[in-house]
Parts: sequence; structure tokens; C-alpha cells
Amino acid sequence: MGTTNAVDNSHIEAVAQRSASLPQSYYETEAVIPPDHRLVLDLPSDVPVGPVRLAIIYQTPPRPPRPGIKELLMAMPDVGTDEDFARRQDLGRGSEAWDS
Repeated sequence: MGTTNAVDNSHIEAVAQRSASLPQSYYETEAVIPPDHRLVLDLPSDVPVGPVRLAIIYQTPPRPPRPGIKELLMAMPDVGTDEDFARRQDLGRGSEAWDS
């Protein structure tokens, strides 16, 4: 299973520039991911047969803004009385008998 990393366009450009300086080639194409998440790629004939590395770069939907502490506190239900949440007085353990 692959990994997912968020990248910006500067990383994509850096990969393309690096591949130009190494004994390897860079090929870029666009595709649409179908519902079954399977891609069939038709590559140019000058791409040699053998192992390759693929990177899938895609747009991620924007995350909805997270609520702040004020919104979280305002969303709490108004239940119980102050006495329900009052801290009970700690009377200690009393005297413990220790075996020596």
C-alpha cells in the first residue's frame, strides 16, 4: 500500500528538475481516477519495459474550519446544577495500619 503526502507545486517542479539531471527520465500525464480506483496508462513507446516509480499527485478538498474553544463551550448542553459538578471535600485516607 502506498503513502499519501500533501505536496505543493514547488515539489513537483523540483522532481522534474532533479530527474533532468539524473540518469533517469520524467514523464508526466493527467488522468481521472474512476470509481473503482484503477488506472490503465498508455505510455509512449520510448519508455522502457521494467520497474518504475509512480507518484500520484491530487488535490485534496479543503478541510472545514475547526471550531474554537468558545464554540465548543457554547455547544455543551445546559444540564445539571452547580452542585452536581462541585468538588467533594477530600478528607484524606485516615490512619492506615502498616505491617512492618
